Amino acid sequence: RQCISLDQGQSKILCRPPGETLGGDQYSVPVYTTSTQQQDASSTAIVEGVGVSLFGLYHVVIIIVLINMLIAMMSHSFEDIQKRRETVLKSLKIKEEETSYIDIMHRLVKRYLFKLERAKDEKEK
Repeated sequence: RQCISLDQGQSKILCRPPGETLGGDQYSVPVYTTSTQQQDASSTAIVEGVGVSLFGLYHVVIIIVLINMLIAMMSHSFEDIQKRRETVLKSLKIKEEETSYIDIMHRLVKRYLFKLERAKDEKEK
């Protein structure tokens, strides 16, 4: 392979296949030296790094927005259900009671004892 340098810094070289003379203007495609290739590789790496970073940032922002939308939709649904509940209670004139953990446990214990009594009565018959 025969090559000539286009500039003094040897950043660009033109080459021609072996067996041909270097006379005339029929040189092949320019071949870059390693220094130019390193510069191209480093600038490409920077661009790729920025691109990957922006892509990751985009996905993080989208996930946050979607989670916020889900929370907003669930909150809206909960409010709608609460409004419907209040209208039904008002229309039926039912007193709204606040139930506590102790009330629920008392009811469960009473229900359990009642079932035990019923089972005991059925065995006696």
